[in-house]
Amino acid sequence: MKEKSARNIIITPATNSRKPRRGNKPGKRNRYAIFFLAPYIAGVLVFWILPILFTFAISFTKWDGFNAMQFIGIENYKHLFLEDGRFFKSLFNTVVIMGLSIPVTLVLALIFAYILSGKALYAKRFLQLGVFLPYIMTPVAVGIIFALLFDQHYGFVNRILMYLHIIQSPLPWLGNEWLARITLAIALIWMYCGYQMILLMSGMSMISEDVYDAARIDGANTRQVFFRITLPLLKGVLVFVVITSLIGGFQLFDEPLLLFNSSLSGKFPIGGPDNAALTMSLFFYNESYTNFNFGYGAAISYMMFVVIALISFVSMKIMDRGDRL
Repeated sequence: MKEKSARNIIITPATNSRKPRRGNKPGKRNRYAIFFLAPYIAGVLVFWILPILFTFAISFTKWDGFNAMQFIGIENYKHLFLEDGRFFKSLFNTVVIMGLSIPVTLVLALIFAYILSGKALYAKRFLQLGVFLPYIMTPVAVGIIFALLFDQHYGFVNRILMYLHIIQSPLPWLGNEWLARITLAIALIWMYCGYQMILLMSGMSMISEDVYDAARIDGANTRQVFFRITLPLLKGVLVFVVITSLIGGFQLFDEPLLLFNSSLSGKFPIGGPDNAALTMSLFFYNESYTNFNFGYGAAISYMMFVVIALISFVSMKIMDRGDRL
């Protein structure tokens, strides 16, 4: 009888008989969310959206920041592309400086990251700090250091090269067009090698030791392990480093300004000798805040935006293709 009665028992799921509280209504929760998001939305609108729209509007005007604006249509853009050769010169300089600095920086960062990731390396943390230290230095200090090192008459670099009989007379590192670009590229390599090394070391730390152990058991040597395992597994990090370096190169401003416009370098005009170090950001700064031609500077900034947007689009395509592979 007990078993029969137990079988006939019907278990019904428990229901929550409590009524939802008023504070849990979706409409009220949405109002709370909008209330807390309002400061952020207002900040984006005031400090991001409105300046972008205002900059685009004044790019069609002639304005010095003090007098009334004069609407001139697309004259700023016509002058930028057809009459002012400094825009293409600044674009050429930026591409050349990136071409000289980015590959060397990446190779050196990869070598340092691989060496300093070794577990048995003595004073590993100290060596990592020494490589990374230039990245945290201010651009002012970097400009002073390299202006002293590459000075034509008293610079340490010329003295070393002459002592080794590589050159016969001092080279005008900061006064020659191509030597100025090389000097700036060396400064960028020195500054950003440590930063890229840290990123690559982070990527290497995520590679499992089991993969290396399996390769060594199969008889792979150090060179094969590096090129067949480490580099392929670092592909995502390498792509990220290259893309951010390209985008940062188009925003290069502090280093050329301070290197060629300090009292130690001889007070070259902005952009160095013959505008050899005139980057796109420096060109924008010169027109906007030195010549007070804000309309023309706004047109330059939008052309910079187009170039950086194209680089970002291409980089996203490369990253997307790399993920599918």
